[in-house]
Formats: sequence, C-alpha cells, structure tokens
Amino acid sequence: MRKSDSIKQIGSALAKFNGEITSIAKDAENPQFKSEYVTLDALIEATRPILQANGLSILQFPLTREDGQIGVQTVLLHDSGEFIESEPLYMLPTRIARGGGYEIAKDPQAAGSVISYLRRYSYQAILNLNTGEDDDANKATKGQEKEPVRGIAIKEEISMSPEAAGAVVIPFGNKHRGETLKQVYKTDKSYFDWLSEKSKDPMIKKACDIIVEAVKSNQIENSK
Repeated sequence: MRKSDSIKQIGSALAKFNGEITSIAKDAENPQFKSEYVTLDALIEATRPILQANGLSILQFPLTREDGQIGVQTVLLHDSGEFIESEPLYMLPTRIARGGGYEIAKDPQAAGSVISYLRRYSYQAILNLNTGEDDDANKATKGQEKEPVRGIAIKEEISMSPEAAGAVVIPFGNKHRGETLKQVYKTDKSYFDWLSEKSKDPMIKKACDIIVEAVKSNQIENSK
C-alpha cells in the first residue's frame, strides 16, 4: 500500500464517510448459484454522493501481466491532495474446458468480467463497506462442472503480495470489523483460522492462505 506523506485530512474525511454510510443492500443474483451480491453500479450510486460531500473520490485502473493475469489498482483521493493507494489485485480469467478442467479465457468479455469483479471487491475494501459476506465468486470455484459463466476467474488464481494480503480489511462482523487480517492473525488466531476455513468471501480466504504461507516461509513476522 502507498499513501501520501500525511493522511490526516483524508483519514478524517474517511471517518466521516464511514459514519454516514449505511449497509448497502444486495441488488443482483447469480442465477447459476442463486447467490446475491452488490453490483459495482449499486456501490458507486450509494457511495458517490457521500464521498463527494467529504471531499473524497476514487480512481481505479486496469492492469495486466505477461502471464495473462488481469488486475485492478484502486486509489482513494482527498481534495487536499492526500491519497491512499491499494496494492494491485490480480486474477487469471478462466473457464471450464470441454472434458473437465479449466482453460485460460482470452476474449474481451472475460477480461471485462474480471475487471468488474476486482473493481467491486477493491472498492468495497478500500472504503470498508458493509455489504454482507459476498459469495458471488462461487460461480468461479473449482469442482463446478456446469456451463461456465463467461469470463469469471477462479478464486485460486487471486494473486497478491503477503503485505497486500495482511492489509485486507474485514468488512463484516462486530468484533473485528474494520481490522486488517494481519491484526487479526496476531490478536485472535482462532478467528483468523475460522475465516480461513469458513468465510464465503474468496478474497478473504485466499488472503488468509497467503498470510499463513508467508509466515511459514518467514516472509512476514510471526509475532503476537
């Protein structure tokens, strides 16, 4: 994560924003898995007036890697010039291949679907929005042999650095809502283990896996 030298004003504005925003109702359904989720359009419509009233705005940029992964980077801006920039999130567009297994999807629709999906998750995370646990990515998990929803990436292909995984904010619950996964790992390992096993949010689960592997390989400190 990158930020301006000072985040005093953007921090104050973000606190006011979070005091004014309410839970955002899910407005769409995944017809294949009958799961509900909040669309990107609904997120923007619900938050933009409150963001603007507090001098805040969001920029999101699509990114690519040579191996075909598609990513999104999100920047939270304040009219003072202060900013907070997220780590990029990457996914590999895939679809179910004939005969089973998965193959890389290279059509424009696949890229668009991944970008929209990553924008939605990154938008929610940087603003710490309460939308309920979102299992829309079930349509992207392995083991589903139904006809694929075009251009959706499987959750195992979410790619982020250990630092970015540790900075993922928990957007639900009461006890740890608003805390990062790194904080929870250090202070409440049992809840961290529950998130790793039971959370319906694929990004939360993947970030937990990355943190555990990083601790094992001494990439991040295992301290209480």
